[in-house]
Amino acid sequence: MSDRRTVGIDIGGTHLRGAVLVEGAHLTGLRRIELPRDPRSRLGLLLELCAALAPDTEAIGIAVAGVVTEGRLVESANSALPPVDIRTVVQDAVARPVRVINDAQAVGLAESRPQDGGPPPTGVTLVATVGTGIGGALIVDGGLVQGRGHAGEIGHLTVDRNGPQCPCGSRGCLELYSSGAALQRAADRLYPGRGIAALISLAEQGDTEARDAVWQSAEAFADGLNSVAAVVAPTRVILGGGVIARRGIVARMYAERLSSRRWLTDSILQFARSGDAAGVIGAAAAAESAI
Repeated sequence: MSDRRTVGIDIGGTHLRGAVLVEGAHLTGLRRIELPRDPRSRLGLLLELCAALAPDTEAIGIAVAGVVTEGRLVESANSALPPVDIRTVVQDAVARPVRVINDAQAVGLAESRPQDGGPPPTGVTLVATVGTGIGGALIVDGGLVQGRGHAGEIGHLTVDRNGPQCPCGSRGCLELYSSGAALQRAADRLYPGRGIAALISLAEQGDTEARDAVWQSAEAFADGLNSVAAVVAPTRVILGGGVIARRGIVARMYAERLSSRRWLTDSILQFARSGDAAGVIGAAAAAESAI
């Protein structure tokens, strides 16, 4: 192979995305597949996509929503996958080196890449992703901070200890109030059978109840990130994930409420430049370390 080629795959709560990254810069063959509910079927689709993208590539990177330790998915509130050694399963199936990381950390890797040949970003960057759940990553002087592996799990900040039960086992986690799943629950309550797209569309049109639902989610999101910002004092805050990538009223309201918070007023607020493909790019970049 004349060019370095790695596979990046992003396992979200509702969709599987994958592509090939050439020379760490050019993404080709991006695929987006809706995921079934059954965990075994999800794992089967992952292996099928890996096999389809693996030819003429050197390694595979996989980003997944959940806690990842040494290639193993330890727990996940949103991927509908049980604890599984993803790295071993995929390596055995496609005979390629595999690196597995948290999906929000993958977005962090994508966003911390130098732009136009320049140096990596300096200072502290806080990445927050809004998809089915809420994830986060911390970048310091261009390097990903992982701690014991799960650094950045901002979706599981407790914002109401008397709140509803979260799939993670705690109560009142941030993602119960501000994630795509939270917006879907609001849509089901206000407009049964019409879905999150209807909620967002009605909010854009000025519907009071729909706008209030988005506003309440944005307020909770801003409160959660403001608490994180009080500790890490980010130079930049980057918003990513599937819900934010749609832009529109949700992205606008979330960004607006963030900019109003005490510990975020001096931070540079940006949307992920890679959009919905950020997780794929970050996973493929992580795969380079497995070569």
